[in-house]
Amino acid sequence: MAVFVPAALWSADREFGWEGVADLAAGRTGGDVLTPKPMKVTTLLSVLFFVVCAGSWAHALPVPPSAFPGGPGITIPTPVDQAPALPDHPLAKVLRKAVAGEFGKLPDWWLSLLAQGLQAEVREARMTAYSSRCPDGGGPWTRWGTRVRNGICAADPRYWGPGSVIWVCDPVAQLLIVEDTGSAVKGRDRFDICLGSDAEACERFGVQRLPYVPLYVAEPRRNWGEKPDGWVPPAPRFVPPAFVRPLMAQQSTPNSADQPETD
Repeated sequence: MAVFVPAALWSADREFGWEGVADLAAGRTGGDVLTPKPMKVTTLLSVLFFVVCAGSWAHALPVPPSAFPGGPGITIPTPVDQAPALPDHPLAKVLRKAVAGEFGKLPDWWLSLLAQGLQAEVREARMTAYSSRCPDGGGPWTRWGTRVRNGICAADPRYWGPGSVIWVCDPVAQLLIVEDTGSAVKGRDRFDICLGSDAEACERFGVQRLPYVPLYVAEPRRNWGEKPDGWVPPAPRFVPPAFVRPLMAQQSTPNSADQPETD
């Protein structure tokens, strides 16, 4: 709108002069004031009418997400059910298995992070393995003050804060929590997987490049302190995606063979 109004006034100035424009706005058209031509007044009013209409039309246009990088269009997540090519995501198979009970009893945050990860990018990382008994290991304690054990990994603290969660795809197929660091673990896509106390398994693991999915990235910080008692990764309430709801319904329906006989 700011582009058209100066243009309209510039056209009026050419016809009336700035004093004439001021007199016209005040309703004075007599005496020694230049009387505007009817055709030019109509043109000016038409331009102003077009400006008002164009402004209203522009405000009614839908705003694409890319119009505000980092703004509202980016922060509103896409519903899981509307994510494109969802069944092809590597976590889709994992979530089906989890819902079917193949991983045993799982906490709600586990399922929630898997469902949330369906919208995350699959990355590739250089991975090694360590244990509490490796010659170059750091002993039985992690940087977060926890015991070295299965289910955790070491990462670069410049990119991953304590408590970050990743899913490492096949052949590892495991959810890992970042609770440790290492002098040789440098870079965003670099992890050292803990295998408990099995030093031989670490040697067999070697160095591999594997796909992984970031499920939760904690804020990086220098001082990790100690892991709080009862800590769990922050996760929204688990909302099952549409493609696993039939499976969940089957799991919740009692098997007729297990029902007690009635007379």
